Amino acid sequence: MPYLIFYTIDSHFSKIHSILKLFKTKNFNLFYYIISYYIFAILVLTFDIPFVYRISGTFESIVYSHFVYFFWVVFGIFLFYLFKLKVKVSTLFRASILSLVILSIYVMFFYSRLTTFSLILPIFAIRGAGVSLFALAFNVSYLDGLKDKQRDKFSLMLHSILTALPVFLPIIGGYIIDNLAIPSSPSNIYLPNGYFTLYLFGALLGVTLLIFSPAIKIYCDSTSGVVKPLSFLFNKKFDRIKNYQIYTIYSNATKGTVYGLLGFLILTNEFNLGLFSSIIALVGSLYFLFINKVEKKYHVHRIKFYIFGIVGEVISQIVLFLNLSLIGLLARSVATTLIIPLKNIFAENIVRKNYDTYSKELNISKSNFLLYHELLCFIGRFLSFVTLILFIKFVTTDVFLLFKYFIILFIILDTFEYFFIKKID
Repeated sequence: MPYLIFYTIDSHFSKIHSILKLFKTKNFNLFYYIISYYIFAILVLTFDIPFVYRISGTFESIVYSHFVYFFWVVFGIFLFYLFKLKVKVSTLFRASILSLVILSIYVMFFYSRLTTFSLILPIFAIRGAGVSLFALAFNVSYLDGLKDKQRDKFSLMLHSILTALPVFLPIIGGYIIDNLAIPSSPSNIYLPNGYFTLYLFGALLGVTLLIFSPAIKIYCDSTSGVVKPLSFLFNKKFDRIKNYQIYTIYSNATKGTVYGLLGFLILTNEFNLGLFSSIIALVGSLYFLFINKVEKKYHVHRIKFYIFGIVGEVISQIVLFLNLSLIGLLARSVATTLIIPLKNIFAENIVRKNYDTYSKELNISKSNFLLYHELLCFIGRFLSFVTLILFIKFVTTDVFLLFKYFIILFIILDTFEYFFIKKID
């Protein structure tokens, strides 16, 4: 018995020592920035579609606002390469968090006047510019900061944490919107006044995260300029990656817009949306820790995890199509939290592995692939924007009928996506 007691104490000290060592590592610093950004995004930006829909009352306005957001993401990255900058990853992460503070200040300053679509668009421009900086830092961290064999473990661990955040953050955000209006704050005729409180809280949170932000000695180097990344678009060597990337981003961008509004309309208000998101996410974090152990113990091939994810996505959407209500939304949300991320995580790492190979083969910096990657994403998002607008203009303006048509489209797209990723695996 004494041996067991002292063994347990030694074991605890060993674990504490390991945790303290983690705080000094590059991986912890990456976790800090990625999680910091997502804390704000999940707490505040979860409600961007309800925010726009309450003011404008149209699905079309959501589509246009998202297009502005996507344009500024790729435009910000293009400018970074155009000016051939070389910046620390931590500087980019800090600037992206600062953009969230600026976004919050903008919303609070114009809060009472946010009644027209023209004043909404700068919100998405600021957000897109900030995401461009975050995307650069995030992707460089994966390509240059992590070896290929580390990426699956890091991704699953990160996702287990990011899945834990929606357990409580959306319900906090929804509660603030519906219940914590500041009496002396500006009011808006279309919005619950708790939105002002939410953005005020977001601004204070962003400043706090900046104060404690650590340094990371990894550089995002774009000194090679825009010519080489642009040339990849016309290089047949990259056709398989190009086709997959455009295809999957087109599908995901369209889903994000359609399902974002569908969830809000079914659940009717921000608090219900936050509560629903929290309940769905409750088991997600433990689930991804379990998947991490499965991957580590059995070394399951990435494509097998991907297949599990894509099958789950197709089935969940069939259920949603048959039951376009809370039950269908629940099935879709469970799949989105527990199954579909497997498809995204392992597909992204398959693509990154190809970038590793090409950088060695062509003797070029991996940073060249960041702009190329985002250009492909923008092409997919632009095609999504065109599809959504054409459906609204020429198919139907009935939102729920529109949802039915799009779910059929998504099932078809997901069924054939496997053949695109298989070619580059």
